[in-house]
Amino acid sequence: MDAVQLTATKRSVRGKQVGQLRRAGQLPGVLYGPGLEPMPIQLDAREAGRLAQAPVRVPPLPGPLARFPVSDPA
Repeated sequence: MDAVQLTATKRSVRGKQVGQLRRAGQLPGVLYGPGLEPMPIQLDAREAGRLAQAPVRVPPLPGPLARFPVSDPA
């Protein structure tokens, strides 16, 4: 599988002001994960749109789904 790379920059605009970013062709987002502080970022909207339209291969689920006997009777 080919690696996909997006260019993102840290964003200082927050709240309702992100509409200005969208009008300028930027896509606001937040980068977060385990052990990371949430970081507001911005991406080029066209670049992100091309990635969203690219075909994606999703691997199968890794085993049986969990069932909850009280709420999901068999």
